[in-house]
Amino acid sequence: DSNARLCSNGTTLQDALDQVKQGRLLYEECLPWSSPSGFSRPANACQQRCATGPGGSFSWSKLQSVADAKEAIVRHGAVASTMLVYPGLAPTGRCKPAQIYSPPNSIPVELFVEAHAVLVVGWNDEEEWWLVQNSWGSWPGGSRPGFIKIKYGTSDLMTPGYMYMLSWSGPGAIPSKLNPAYLQPDPLNKRCSWYTAQPGDTLAGVWRASGVETLQQLMAANKNAALVDGSKLAGKQVHICK
Repeated sequence: DSNARLCSNGTTLQDALDQVKQGRLLYEECLPWSSPSGFSRPANACQQRCATGPGGSFSWSKLQSVADAKEAIVRHGAVASTMLVYPGLAPTGRCKPAQIYSPPNSIPVELFVEAHAVLVVGWNDEEEWWLVQNSWGSWPGGSRPGFIKIKYGTSDLMTPGYMYMLSWSGPGAIPSKLNPAYLQPDPLNKRCSWYTAQPGDTLAGVWRASGVETLQQLMAANKNAALVDGSKLAGKQVHICK
């Protein structure tokens, strides 16, 4: 339908991931999100094509447990998930900045506005929320532009079987070594060092470049630090023990 972009008459997240796997992905500027009030797209959108990027391989797989999803976020940076959008979270809705969104209990589940797909890029077990990156730009109520915190167990977000691990291999996925200029020896343990994370670093990227055998080993050495959300990693101290 050239006049609508809703999941009700569009596609499923799994079908969309299959399109990406087959190399049919368009850059956002080729098919931008239009005004939420109109849900319309340019008439020539399907004729717009972007240049093919360097070779590589994208893959996805269903995740059946929250524990596996959390590990996938750390390893690959994000997990794709379906969710239900309620009136207070629709593009035209408004909520207080930095609040943790949870649909009011008074709203019956069948009254959701539409189904949606998002990227989950972090979490907080103490406050029980997922950090979600949306495709609507500056999502109302987001803790920072394009992001929002959603309460565990709400909006059908991160439901086993409806969340997906995303991975890429090939150009751009080969890790480099950590820059020695940002590494300092740990005076208390000769086997360890401290790395100051730089802009663009993710925990998974630091792990791959660090030489630490397993991701779990790196996480164990940093169990008291909040290093899950890659977008906030810059400037933090990462303890690396081999």
